[in-house]
Amino acid sequence: GPLLVFALLARWLLLAALGVAIYFLFTVLGGVIAAPFLEVLSERVERIATGASAPSDSGLAALARGAVRSIVEEGKRAAFFVSVQLGLLLLGLIPGAQPIAAAASLAFTALFLPLDYTAHALDRRRVSFRVRRRWIFGHPAEMLGFGGLGLVLFFVPGLSFLCLPWLVTSGTLLALELGPPDGRSPAS
Repeated sequence: GPLLVFALLARWLLLAALGVAIYFLFTVLGGVIAAPFLEVLSERVERIATGASAPSDSGLAALARGAVRSIVEEGKRAAFFVSVQLGLLLLGLIPGAQPIAAAASLAFTALFLPLDYTAHALDRRRVSFRVRRRWIFGHPAEMLGFGGLGLVLFFVPGLSFLCLPWLVTSGTLLALELGPPDGRSPAS
């Protein structure tokens, strides 16, 4: 009796956790797949916002190089995000640490989203990942506001993928408004 109820409850909890994990995995994977298109969008938004003309090297080869660079950089960010979230998941397996792990996961995600959606503008400037992280923490109110709103959008299934262009546009404009971080070095 009681063991059967416990087994059914555990089964439903594990299925729910698996569903959430698959949802976020597809969100991360979708971001990697969409990266080349979002890179073009970010570049266009920046040109409109700054009044700059189109780059002289805008042929098919330049587009392909930009797409490959964008996929590689987005893959690095996705790997960083997944590795930190897995660490927080392991922390959550420690009895009593679940509230801390959940709060840390939400806070990390809220800070990661600005890192991810300002990335297209900062990738073009070859700003290193380390400098970007310092830049994010240097503007906590702006970044938590942007990331918090993005996090809320990610909790609505399907809306997150539809809002990718909006988030990239907003991230590009945020990077332009706050000014790119100093310490431009080859992306790491």
